[in-house]
Amino acid sequence: MIPEKVIVTLQDKEGIALGDYELPSNVSTGKFIDDLAGLLKETVPGYKWSGEKPWLYYKGSFIREDESLASRGVWDGAYVTVS
Repeated sequence: MIPEKVIVTLQDKEGIALGDYELPSNVSTGKFIDDLAGLLKETVPGYKWSGEKPWLYYKGSFIREDESLASRGVWDGAYVTVS
């Protein structure tokens, strides 16, 4: 059974932890990336990602907006990179 949400540690591209976040696991990342961008602006003042919106990576591989975290094997306790 795939959980609806997972708790992951988001980190910047240098590996510095930005915090632990509860994210939807079974919907495409494109459906929540804008909300995540707003949340990051609130919780990590001054943090900037490289593009117009944040991109997510898991184990060095880009997570496309049409992919879910679960489809990429992201579970509770995982480290996900934001850039």
